[in-house]
Amino acid sequence: MNILDYANNDRSELQNLVEYRHDDTKARLRRSTERMIDRLQDLLSTLDNGRTVNSLGELQGSGNEIDRLCGELSVLATVRDDINRAAMQDDK
Repeated sequence: MNILDYANNDRSELQNLVEYRHDDTKARLRRSTERMIDRLQDLLSTLDNGRTVNSLGELQGSGNEIDRLCGELSVLATVRDDINRAAMQDDK
């Protein structure tokens, strides 16, 4: 079930789904970023030991994934905040 399927359902279900997706995306972003940091540290160590590296494609792919996750996280945060604002207005 995707987010739009919840539009006509209970708002708390929608809030829970968006919160879950936000937290999951944030965790995936963190893991991807940590993997890239590890890979960059390995590359620096390789260079410091006088060897050459050929990882440009791998780093570009990781960068694209991190960029996509950043955009997804931003959209989810906006949706979450909008839902929470709407819920607060309904409670008034």
